[in-house]
Amino acid sequence: MFPKCFNCSSNLSLSWFLGAFIWTEHRCVKCNQLHAFTYWRGFYAALTGAGVVLIPLLLEGVIASYGVRLLFSSTVLFALLSIIPGQHKLSSNKDIGVK
Repeated sequence: MFPKCFNCSSNLSLSWFLGAFIWTEHRCVKCNQLHAFTYWRGFYAALTGAGVVLIPLLLEGVIASYGVRLLFSSTVLFALLSIIPGQHKLSSNKDIGVK
């Protein structure tokens, strides 16, 4: 399940969902509703970061190339990060605060 807007069910930007910091908010393109990350997002992102570092070391005997191990583990972990529910919520702020 890729991230969807809770208000209009349109897809949210995957680049925001996978690459933004936990304090970053995103506005839905269709309904203009503001979304924010939950604290679970920080927990899952920390696990993903630790996995990207540790899993290539564990796969050393299976896959010879470090680059392939890193690419494989990153792809699998970021795919899992994108489908875990409960990582974003509707924000109570109506204004992003950009000046």
